[in-house]
Amino acid sequence: MSRMKNLGMGLELLLSSSEPRQEGEEQAIRDAESLFKKALNEDENGQQFEAYYYYRQVIDCLEPFLSLKQEAAKDLLSQACNNTAVILFENGAIKEAQAYLEKGLEANPRNQVARENLQAMDSDFKDNG
Repeated sequence: MSRMKNLGMGLELLLSSSEPRQEGEEQAIRDAESLFKKALNEDENGQQFEAYYYYRQVIDCLEPFLSLKQEAAKDLLSQACNNTAVILFENGAIKEAQAYLEKGLEANPRNQVARENLQAMDSDFKDNG
């Protein structure tokens, strides 16, 4: 799918958050930030499967905090879901990619890149379906 957006770089979302956090959430966000950086590095080096592994760890790390009002965690989770979806889509796992895009939009409905990727995927499916 040539219309998929490039992988996002949502680290500034973590760095700009000023809301007070609980200690467990704070540690989870630090862990997720580190994992996200590793994933981006693997992506940049062409190591999609290693990047996928780290993006999944970011998702697993942040999902328990979705019910909190910590926007940075939700934004990073949404970005990791989008990036995971791109890798899955590029490797033929269309339904799984769609599920991750939907999960990303659930975490952050304002993630325009994920929304556009989902629309492009739906459009390609209708055109080729």
